[in-house]
Amino acid sequence: MLSVQEKTPAVLWNAFGTGAAIYAAFPWQSAIDHYEATPGELTSLFAGVFGEVAPNAITLRAGTVVPLTATVQNLADPFAGQLALSIDDDSAFVPPMASWQLDFTNTNSFTASSNLRLGSGTGTGVRAIVSAATPVVIDPLKQTSTTISHLAGDSIADLINAAVAISNPDAGITSALADLRSAQIALAANNTGGALGYLLDAAEACGGSTDAQADALRTRIDWVIWGITH
Repeated sequence: MLSVQEKTPAVLWNAFGTGAAIYAAFPWQSAIDHYEATPGELTSLFAGVFGEVAPNAITLRAGTVVPLTATVQNLADPFAGQLALSIDDDSAFVPPMASWQLDFTNTNSFTASSNLRLGSGTGTGVRAIVSAATPVVIDPLKQTSTTISHLAGDSIADLINAAVAISNPDAGITSALADLRSAQIALAANNTGGALGYLLDAAEACGGSTDAQADALRTRIDWVIWGITH
């Protein structure tokens, strides 16, 4: 059985509804991705965070991180093998581990957890395959799949339209809009470094805004930055 919990974003900048809120003072997504090829201390530190702090009513889009849980029921068969997760687009597992060794000789339930950063398309197919390696090879022994529907990634033009649509913008939103327009010009001139600088400035300007929509705009800017840098 493969289940997907659609609870995003994983980090909230302010209190949201009735959910809890946390603040990450360091780029934890990049840290996990960079330092842990296999689950370790960072993964353990944030275990459960993805599925607990975020509300259900957030629209999934490219760049969003969602938790995955796969469960395998062992039936005391004399086999050893593995559970493997795979995806059909440019999404990425965080940390980049998607297979686990299995021993079917004991009757129990094995559960593996992973996190998936959604890719640039509008749907991500996830497949879980259980295979046997010894004493005979059986591949697949069992498999299941699911599709996560989501919005495609934003463009800078989308961000500009979102900022323009904010009525009575304060100084933070106004500054962010100017930075976004500068980022669009820089990217059109193939000045990726300049565009990223302006996007970072726009995100910072949103952080200084008191507008109710500033946090959502800042999150969307973060996803665009992630898309450009990956």
